[in-house]
Amino acid sequence: MKKLSHFLIIMVLLVITCNTGYANVNEPIRVAGDINYPPYEYLDENGNYKGFNVDIMRAIAIELGLDIELIPMNWDQALGALRKGEVDAIQGMTKSEIREEVFSFTLPLITNSQAIFVRRDNTYISNVKDLTGIKVAFQKDDISYELINNNNINIIPIVKRDQPAAIDALLSGEVEVFVGNRLTGLYYLQKNKKLNEIKIVGEPMYVTEYCAATLKGDKEILNLLNSGIDKIKTNGTYDKIYKKWFGETFDRDNTYWKELVHYTLLGFIAALLAIMAIGYWNRLLKKEVHKRTNELRLQKKILDKSNRLRGNILESIVSGIIAFNQKEEILISNSFAQEILNKELSPGISWGALDLDKILDDDGLRKALWGEKWRRNIQIIKEDGEKHYIDCSIAPIKGPDEIEGAIVHLHDYTKEKQLQDIVTHNDKMQALGKLSAGIAHELRNPLTSIKAFVDLIPQKLDDNIFREKLMEIVPQEIQRLDGLVKMLLDYSKPKASKPQVVLFNNIVDEILGLFILKLKNMDIKVINNSSPLSIWVDKSQIKQVLINIILNAIDAMNQGGTIIIDGYQKEDNIYIIITDDGHGISEDVIEKVFDPFFTLKKHGYGIGLAISHQLVKENGGDISITSTIGQGTQVVITLPHASNRGGKTHE
Repeated sequence: MKKLSHFLIIMVLLVITCNTGYANVNEPIRVAGDINYPPYEYLDENGNYKGFNVDIMRAIAIELGLDIELIPMNWDQALGALRKGEVDAIQGMTKSEIREEVFSFTLPLITNSQAIFVRRDNTYISNVKDLTGIKVAFQKDDISYELINNNNINIIPIVKRDQPAAIDALLSGEVEVFVGNRLTGLYYLQKNKKLNEIKIVGEPMYVTEYCAATLKGDKEILNLLNSGIDKIKTNGTYDKIYKKWFGETFDRDNTYWKELVHYTLLGFIAALLAIMAIGYWNRLLKKEVHKRTNELRLQKKILDKSNRLRGNILESIVSGIIAFNQKEEILISNSFAQEILNKELSPGISWGALDLDKILDDDGLRKALWGEKWRRNIQIIKEDGEKHYIDCSIAPIKGPDEIEGAIVHLHDYTKEKQLQDIVTHNDKMQALGKLSAGIAHELRNPLTSIKAFVDLIPQKLDDNIFREKLMEIVPQEIQRLDGLVKMLLDYSKPKASKPQVVLFNNIVDEILGLFILKLKNMDIKVINNSSPLSIWVDKSQIKQVLINIILNAIDAMNQGGTIIIDGYQKEDNIYIIITDDGHGISEDVIEKVFDPFFTLKKHGYGIGLAISHQLVKENGGDISITSTIGQGTQVVITLPHASNRGGKTHE
């Protein structure tokens, strides 16, 4: 019988050991905590480690029969110790998404919140958005600093070792704000009798779970702590600890309840006054309704008049106007639009039903409804066969937040075009007359010389000197006539350009090789800044243009000078700049330099720049000249870049 009793006692002890000891846990569990975070955990004046978290850990140790060693240290040291594995857990930590990447959290111990503390006389800070540019105190590595950073608030952070030190910074005026745990702040202020100096502003921030924490993946310690928390909550131990530390509201003289009663009383008085005023307000309301009704009637009359005015204005515009909504339906139009399009227009008719894609463009309206502007000149044949020229533009109607529709503007410029054609024809005739006069003048000079010799042949045929002059001058004048005719043919009917990809610097090198002796004899310096820019041109034509311009630059300098050749690319164009420091061209004639037979040289036809201008246009470019008397002349040639043109580069 005694043996059986001994056996049963041994079995009971084994069961108790298995249930409470978690056999694999032989070494003490090292748990870190903040050294100064009341009422959760702190060292009192006698060096005793106290607080809500401390009592919870001791209760778990007793309940599970564990050896839990509590290690108080500064908060940043506690975090570092857990990360390095120097401790097994931290007894209290606010849970967050960022921290969950590193730590595992137990069942919640309490629901925690952060608060904004300011001095009692502060009137300009009421919420977290007011903290921009303000000095704010935090505990190092506390969740509050993470919270402010996540809200992108640009503060001046003042980091302290613990929350009491941060509160002291607020009390001393070192900072204007302390952000931290609400209960810790209130507990510290009440304990030090400073509640009358500090207040909390704004709503509670980051209301979240406050738990014990282990390193992520340490399931053994985490399960032990969760088991202990569950048991002390079940047997009532947790409730006793909670009541011990949080059973009383840490607030100054029950200010909250006093304010609640105060405002409730004010609300009650206001409600009584409101009830007493209802009758009076009802009478006023009837008068106001009658007054507003009359005002609305008057506003309706004004609105109707305004709508009529807008309609009259629309009809007075001597262009066609059509407004469409986002559904491509007509909102409003005028009679000029109907007349131009020869269609019946009324609100609600769609773009597609009017077949405007065939008259205008199928993409025009859609581009405008996407926010782009569209413009094109079109031709419309009326029923009588008359051709009308229409300038059509479609622009978006922009609302506060989105494109609300599009407006089509149709301008019939047929009469203007007819007048412009007449003016252009007259200009051509005037230019033709000017050209004819120039040709006659240039032809008359050599013909006069030839005629003079021909008239003298009967009298001086036997004169040897006369015959020599005759044989010398007449062929020269005939050659001059032939050259003039060739230039006129080139000007009136230039050869069609055959563009290819050409390197600009190669053309320049070839041309400068032609003038090397002339430049040396005239002591003219050429600064060639050209680079291997690819241009899409007819090489021979552009070479002729550059020769004409460089020759003009040489002729503009009597003896000595500088010619600068530059080239650069901008977007899809190549810009060639040729600058000289010659005598320059006066403002009153600069506009005539491209006219045929206009020249400032003693010996010249005045056709070179006219041909150059035409050849540049033929190659899809442009040419302009600026000049200042006594300083020199600059010629700018714009030519298309070879990109997206294809072809083989001509060396």
